[in-house]
Amino acid sequence: MAKHLLFLSDRTATYDWAVSRDRVAWHRAPISASALSDQIRTLRLDLDPTGPSRAAVSLNATAPANRVVPFDLETAHDLYQQLLAPVMGALGGVEHLFVVKDGALSSLPLGVLVTKAAAGPVEDYSDYRNTAWLIDRFALTTLPAVSSLSSIRGAIPARETSQTMAFMGFGDPKFQGADPDETPILLAQTRSINAFNDSSGTRLAAIRGLPLCPVRRAS
Repeated sequence: MAKHLLFLSDRTATYDWAVSRDRVAWHRAPISASALSDQIRTLRLDLDPTGPSRAAVSLNATAPANRVVPFDLETAHDLYQQLLAPVMGALGGVEHLFVVKDGALSSLPLGVLVTKAAAGPVEDYSDYRNTAWLIDRFALTTLPAVSSLSSIRGAIPARETSQTMAFMGFGDPKFQGADPDETPILLAQTRSINAFNDSSGTRLAAIRGLPLCPVRRAS
């Protein structure tokens, strides 16, 4: 069973709606777009490979080999409590969420939100296995806009086939952006869905201007 989740933030609050065929729930969280952006920026510092928490360490560095990369579980849980917990009552039996986000939320994968407070500080990577991540509760699909739903429904269904084997493909897209090895900060500046969509639709020029994919040929 799937459900649609929509977020909208403004100068005073953030609103979220949970909509399915037979249930609707909405909530007004008293967190402004600016405050929400600050919290998401905190989480992104721990997720971004170009950020200080996850930057490469010299082989000659004296840092311990078992250094645990930190992640702000408290902030991740706080965001869940403010945005999702109030509508969870309408999500009973739901396994798949189609999510439409705006503003700063578009740069955060909702799967990293935490549904239960951590029992204590993370001292080893194994502690993360016991974390109640939202992605363990729902399959999540992010859509660029609500209008995308009509496009999905109107798509031509795939032809039935007797083939049962799964397929995974890799490519080397001819992006025209800078080499990420020379300008790694570009990677952190191009991860918002809003950067590639506007009122007219998909911005193909913005997609073509993405930085080249690191180790693309080796993959």
